[in-house]
Amino acid sequence: MYVLMLTNTRSLRTTQFEKVYENDNNASSFRFLIPPIMNDLNMKMFDVMLKYIAPDNQTEYLNVQYEEFQYEGMLSIVIPITRKFTYKQGRLKLSLVFLSKDSTDGEFPTPMVSDIVFSSAEAYIDIERNNNYSSVSRIDRFIQKVNDIEQRTVDNIKVYPETMEMQLESNNKLIGDKVEIPCRGSIDGGDGNEWSEIGKYNTETNDAEWDEI
Repeated sequence: MYVLMLTNTRSLRTTQFEKVYENDNNASSFRFLIPPIMNDLNMKMFDVMLKYIAPDNQTEYLNVQYEEFQYEGMLSIVIPITRKFTYKQGRLKLSLVFLSKDSTDGEFPTPMVSDIVFSSAEAYIDIERNNNYSSVSRIDRFIQKVNDIEQRTVDNIKVYPETMEMQLESNNKLIGDKVEIPCRGSIDGGDGNEWSEIGKYNTETNDAEWDEI
């Protein structure tokens, strides 16, 4: 668990450190500790929101609630570390926003400036790169899939006259297994015509020539 404590100077001080990795999802939690009385203010009088700025500078707000029981004499807020915080490697910025009671509305509201009593300073959490997770975008994965299909597309046939075998080629790479070339009878050329056995092998073009029936 990553623990941060709000001080009387409104800073968020890390009291328990834990590495947070890119694309972590419910692997751990943030715990925020708030003094019940701070600068003569009863902190339970306020609604609380978490403001977070992702490494790509996307800013969001999240309504949060105090736990029912105090933690070591402090008010406690626990927030699971999900992909909304960890979707991108880099520096995550967190701060607490304290508002007039009953002024928040919805799960991801943007607070009215007139409702804000005060905000904490920002805490910085470095989201570490996870080398075991592929963060390739959907577009990149789609392009890769197209490239894979192209690699499997047959664009030529390589013939081995000495063994009377042939093998498929794609982008100048051999794919699949060698197969024996039929030496008798005929085969369908796929264009409505039938072709007999190989008439001859052209050594200059490294290709077989078929005699049309």
